[in-house]
Amino acid sequence: MSSWTFAAQVLPHFVIAVVGTAVGFSWSPRVAPEWILPVGLAAFLLFVAAVTFRRSSGWNATFLFLFALSVGAYSGQVLPLGGLDWRWAAGFALAVLATAAATGSPGLYIRLGRVWPLIWVLSWAYVGGWALFLVWDVLASILVGWTVAGLLVFSVLAVGWFSRLRLASANPIGASLALELYIIAFNLAVAARLLGHGLGLR
Repeated sequence: MSSWTFAAQVLPHFVIAVVGTAVGFSWSPRVAPEWILPVGLAAFLLFVAAVTFRRSSGWNATFLFLFALSVGAYSGQVLPLGGLDWRWAAGFALAVLATAAATGSPGLYIRLGRVWPLIWVLSWAYVGGWALFLVWDVLASILVGWTVAGLLVFSVLAVGWFSRLRLASANPIGASLALELYIIAFNLAVAARLLGHGLGLR
């Protein structure tokens, strides 16, 4: 995929998803405590819908935006206060994505192919592991270690993702690719913010 194709087909959907997350986050203080779990469940179901209809024009973009909106509303309620400022966390995530875009190549994607399944398993294990952090209080050192691991895993995912884009693709689907990019970027930003929380930034 060329840079022009990426800018035209993927970037607009990604930006809309980021805006949706910001809107959901700003709305999160209005979410009553008894609605936190339903909002989280809605985010999960919308993610499933976004993946299921990723090749359906119109529906894929709609579910992506609604998923991002619900993620913002849910994360605004469950993430701890304090940590790295969201602007710096988002800037860090964008810097990682920009670096990955500059360094990605087809050859690198082929070399990563041997460990690609393991990276995906680690990424989902990392995301699923946050459920334990939401239930139990953990030592700051454990939180720091977990977020550093997340930053490493999703940074490698970002490099692999942009490297894959360098391969020939006959029919790229903008909203589907934007969903993948959004998940990588969001996890990088959250990990950066919570790393600051673990280090005592308030």
